[in-house]
Amino acid sequence: MTDKTFLFQINVTRDCNLRCTHCYISTEKKVESKYMSDEQFLIAIEQIVDFMVTDYENRHEYGHAEIHVIGGEPTMLGYKFFERNIPIAREKLSAIPQRVSFSIVSNLITPDSVKIAHLFDIVSTSYEYKTRFVSLLGKPKPVLENKWLENVKLLRKEGIVANVTMAVTKQAVDLGASKILNDFYTKGFKKIHLGFFIPSGDGRVNMDSVFPLFKETTQFMIDAATWYLERRLDDEALYVNPIESMIESIYNDKPMDDIVCPIIPGSLDIDWNGETVTCIEAGGEVDMESLGNIYNIPIKEILLSPQYRREKSRAIIAKPACRGCDELLTCQSGCGVLHKFWDGTGECPGFKGFIKHIRNLVENEGIKPKSLLLELEATGRMGC
Repeated sequence: MTDKTFLFQINVTRDCNLRCTHCYISTEKKVESKYMSDEQFLIAIEQIVDFMVTDYENRHEYGHAEIHVIGGEPTMLGYKFFERNIPIAREKLSAIPQRVSFSIVSNLITPDSVKIAHLFDIVSTSYEYKTRFVSLLGKPKPVLENKWLENVKLLRKEGIVANVTMAVTKQAVDLGASKILNDFYTKGFKKIHLGFFIPSGDGRVNMDSVFPLFKETTQFMIDAATWYLERRLDDEALYVNPIESMIESIYNDKPMDDIVCPIIPGSLDIDWNGETVTCIEAGGEVDMESLGNIYNIPIKEILLSPQYRREKSRAIIAKPACRGCDELLTCQSGCGVLHKFWDGTGECPGFKGFIKHIRNLVENEGIKPKSLLLELEATGRMGC
C-alpha cells in the first residue's frame, strides 16, 4: 500500500481567543466565524470516510488519512461538544482501511483544553516567541503563556506528550534556532515542527514586523539541523522537522509530504460552514474562493471537480523561476504563496540553501534517516 497522505483539516470554528500577530487567519474572519454543529461535524467525518474507502477500493492512491481538528481555537466549542462527537467520529473512522491519525491542534489555554486533549490520538500545540501570547495591540501577555505552559505540563503528567509547531518569524530568527530548540526540549517537547512563515491573514497585515528574509529562514533551518543532529541519536523520541523529513527525502530521493505544498500529495481545508479550499492559508481569508460546500456536494465529488484539479495543477506545475533547478524534485517549487513575495534574486522560497546543506550531510557526510538507523539498531546491523 502507498504511504501517501491526504491531509484533512476540519476547522470547527475560525474564531480564536488569541490574536497572534503572525497568524494566517485574519481577525475579520475570526470575528465573523461561528461554530460547527454536531451534525455538521459528523457529516464531515462521514464524507472523509467515504472518500478514503472509495480511494482504497478503486485508485489505491492514499495509504494514510491525516485528520486535524483545528481552527481558530477548536476547544472554544467546549468539552461537551467533543465528548458527544469524538467517540462517534472514532467509530466512523474505524471503517477506513488505510492508516488514520486523528489529532487536535490547540493553543491549550481554554479551561477545557486538557480534558478535550484526552479524546484524541495526537495533540499538537504552537509556540512563537513574542508573537503568540499577545494583546490585540501586540503587547506580551505572560499570564496566557504561563497558562499554556501549565497545561502542557499537566498533559505530560497525565500521560500525553504534545507535539509543538512554530512558524519561523523574524522574532524566531532574532532569538536563534539553538535557544528556541533548547527551550522546547527543556519544556519536554520531543516532536518539534518548524514551519516556514506564510504571509496571509493577520500575518500579512503584520508582515513588516514578522516576515524574515528567505536567507534568514534558511540559516535558521541550518542552525536547527546542527542542534538536532547533535542530539537525535541520544534521544530516540526526539524528532525535529523538516530536518528529519528532509534527510529522509534526500536519502530516498523522493519528496516528502512534510516538505512540499500539501496540495500536491492531497489536502482539503474544511471551514466551519462546510466551504472548502485546498490551500490551508487561503482558508484564513474572508474572501476565500470555495471549491464547494460539503453539505451540498460530497467531498469525493469536490476532489474530482475541475476546480480542485486546477488548484492542484497550479501547485504541481513548476514556477517559471524553478524550471531547471536541480532541487525541484525535493521542494516542488515550495509554497506558491511565498513566490508572490520573491524578487527572483538570492535565496528562493523553496529554501534551496537549506536543501543543499542537508544534501551535503546525506551524500558527503553519511547522515542517514533516523528510521533507518533505528531499524539497523533493532536488527543488530548498525555496522552495515
